[in-house]
Amino acid sequence: MQSVREFATLDEPGPAPEPESTSGPAVECFHIVRRFGGVTALDGVSLRVERGEFFCLLGPSGCGKTTLLRIVAGLEKPDQGRVRLAGRDVTGTPPQQRPVNMVFQSYALFPHLSVWDNVAFGPRMRRLPENRIAEKVADVLARVRIEDLAHRRPHQLSGGQQQRVALARALVNEPEVLLLDEPLGALDLQLRRQLQAELRQVQRRLGLTFIHVTHDQEEALALSDRIAVMNRGRIEQVGPPREVYERPRTRFVAEFLGNCNLIQAGIVAVGDHQLRIQTASGFLCMPRPHGASGAAPGRTVTLAVRPERIQLFRPDQAPAHTNGWLGQVEETIFRGSTTEYRIRCGPQQLRALQAPNGTAHGPFAVGDTVVCHLPPEFLNLLED
Repeated sequence: MQSVREFATLDEPGPAPEPESTSGPAVECFHIVRRFGGVTALDGVSLRVERGEFFCLLGPSGCGKTTLLRIVAGLEKPDQGRVRLAGRDVTGTPPQQRPVNMVFQSYALFPHLSVWDNVAFGPRMRRLPENRIAEKVADVLARVRIEDLAHRRPHQLSGGQQQRVALARALVNEPEVLLLDEPLGALDLQLRRQLQAELRQVQRRLGLTFIHVTHDQEEALALSDRIAVMNRGRIEQVGPPREVYERPRTRFVAEFLGNCNLIQAGIVAVGDHQLRIQTASGFLCMPRPHGASGAAPGRTVTLAVRPERIQLFRPDQAPAHTNGWLGQVEETIFRGSTTEYRIRCGPQQLRALQAPNGTAHGPFAVGDTVVCHLPPEFLNLLED
């Protein structure tokens, strides 16, 4: 858990920073390495975050995402590598001289201060005139919709209200980059979803750069312009949410970012635009990936396809698709907005998701024979 002192460090006054570039990315990290004893938390991480972007660092506990965030904030020093903010090298710059603010997972609110005084703390540390402080605090409390809580203490607030106070306290300093370390992690699901939408709206209104750390895949997909998926101190893939979800590059990304069917296969033939692939459950065809120089006959590969992309038909209603596998329903799981089917197609079990009104060919029961169509355009060739 972060200390209150760490948050205060980000607000303490220091010598005026060097003039900053008005162009270039908001944040750049170059080959960052950070070790704790014999453990390598970050292993050569490079990253670029554009101005005004909502960027998510996504990964399981211990993957290095919070360590990377703290290095950007200046709360940790890298063993190797460089950090640039707005085009300026800040690798050796103390946190109070960096144009960033951080919202911690614990919120780190001062328990003896009111909401108003918590938010006013940063401007007071910079010795702004009291009338200017009053204007700034009133404005930011209104932006995050907690002006009616101004005189309460943190212990009188709900978790969601405390989260808004922590956000207001960071925003009042007008940072160029706002760093958020799982600020919604302690909230219940309904409130978390509500605050996700509010956080995104605040970011769009202000046009600030947000870097948001989370282990919640749904949260990363809902909030971000781009996602970096991290694993064991490295970045496995960076891209827009839909691209990373639909086109995972590695087995880890495919399995971590939502449910995914993984199919072991071998390439049989390579055409100019198409691959023909043999699996233990039957043949498949798919478009040849761009730049897939290793797509050669005889190569063993892993295919990924999302459960919601698999189409199910009764055998007498199935169109003459090339990628159709005959299978038997082994299990059905009702999930509210969808039904999950687990289907045995020879040695391969597939998971398929269907919305209640998504098809005229369901619902199916355990024991039913079905045809599973794996659309070629949604088959993805993994790199590992």
